Amino acid sequence: TTVWQEGGGMQESSELRDLIFGFFKALAEGDAEFFERHVLRGDELRLIGSTSGEWFGGIEGFDLMREQAANGRGELRASADQVEAYSSGEVGWGAAVIRYSFGTDQTAAGRETFVFHLFDQTWKLVQSHTSFPVSDDEVFG
Repeated sequence: TTVWQEGGGMQESSELRDLIFGFFKALAEGDAEFFERHVLRGDELRLIGSTSGEWFGGIEGFDLMREQAANGRGELRASADQVEAYSSGEVGWGAAVIRYSFGTDQTAAGRETFVFHLFDQTWKLVQSHTSFPVSDDEVFG
């Protein structure tokens, strides 16, 4: 039996922190190959956005993410701040404050979380969730 131990081998991960920054750089530069290397191309992949229809998985999610990266060059500006990342063995996770804009001066600020798994010495994204915070009053009325 495994007994849960607080901390349990978890450590800050500068490698995953850099990888999260890399996702935003790749989006802004239209670097679809980055996504080929660092996103799981399998049924287990989950990409969850902030609207009710933004729940993608598997190859559909992979293709969508890769397409957004390939088509985003020039119009999409993306950045991450306050990035934190941790790992324990072959599992890693992180969170970031994000900013997106699409060819306008208007910027959307939000949050994104990431879950990674180590496959053959390469970290791959297996789950991501993006949200744009609104007040509880706006959600519940």
